[in-house]
Amino acid sequence: MEEICRAFDWVVRKGWAFYWGTSEWTATHIAEAHYTCDKYNLIKPVVEQPQYSLLVRDKIELDYKKLFEKNLLGTTIWSPLAGGVLTGKYNNGIPEGSRYDTNPDMKGSLDRLFSADKKEKSIAMLNKFQGIADSLGCNMAQLAMAWVIINPDISTAITGATRP
Repeated sequence: MEEICRAFDWVVRKGWAFYWGTSEWTATHIAEAHYTCDKYNLIKPVVEQPQYSLLVRDKIELDYKKLFEKNLLGTTIWSPLAGGVLTGKYNNGIPEGSRYDTNPDMKGSLDRLFSADKKEKSIAMLNKFQGIADSLGCNMAQLAMAWVIINPDISTAITGATRP
């Protein structure tokens, strides 16, 4: 950890970056980096880049809570739409021709939602989100994005698209 912290401190002090951050680090590792930087008077990481959405919540809402309170850690979250699942297009299962249908590498990432033993419960949950979105006069993607960015511990959200 000391080597990592010293390397990033050097990069920032050289003017090659304004600050440094981490991506998908555990709360323990981030705390260790802050401790190491304090110990050696090094520039601390100021941002973490975890996955966060209505479906993936533990790191932000549980694991990092003390870090947010103590270190004012920023976050740049990724996959706020859960790979498109929270857009509503998967509310009735995996559509034929979608990237989860046609790309074998993507299929595995949906197993936690759409495997045979979980599919019915997941679709019911997605349809509940759709009901909430409908009651608010928005679509599911808008609901999912608003839900993550209203969290005061989220600094920014990275979104992506597979087509225009």
